[in-house]
Amino acid sequence: MKYCLLALSFAACLGVAITVEFYGTGECSDCSIVDDDGCSPTISLSPPIRFFGECYSYCTVSANGILEFRHEPSAADCSDILNHVENTTGNHTIIAVFYGDVDVEGVGGGSISYSQPVVTDGNSLERAKQQIQNLTQYKSFEPTYLIVGTWDRVGYYERKNDSVIA
Repeated sequence: MKYCLLALSFAACLGVAITVEFYGTGECSDCSIVDDDGCSPTISLSPPIRFFGECYSYCTVSANGILEFRHEPSAADCSDILNHVENTTGNHTIIAVFYGDVDVEGVGGGSISYSQPVVTDGNSLERAKQQIQNLTQYKSFEPTYLIVGTWDRVGYYERKNDSVIA
């Protein structure tokens, strides 16, 4: 059975500097989200990811810390994802990495990047394998790819950058 790892690189900065070695975003040199409440285009997952007993072939990364998984490719509708989280309506399968109203616009807005296509380089896979095996009971875990989402020095709503997430 093949497995994949959802690698989410983030750490909260609470007044102290935290050094984090981020995973790279693979082959994409311009895979970033630059709009407030924006999201990535649909990302193809091959092989599909199994999540709570269902297999998903596509995902979307949102600016506000949400990964949405889909069975079929479709145009990303970030407002629909947010409405689902806030009102518990709709039929979305999500991981809320952190659910926050972040703002990447303006001076010091930080950046959000994602992997497109998924990351498959040997060094990243080995690092993910070691992290999962060391931190969980899954000692035989063997990732085949990584989905990487990075929220780096993003501020909160309305261009606030006095408190950021990295």
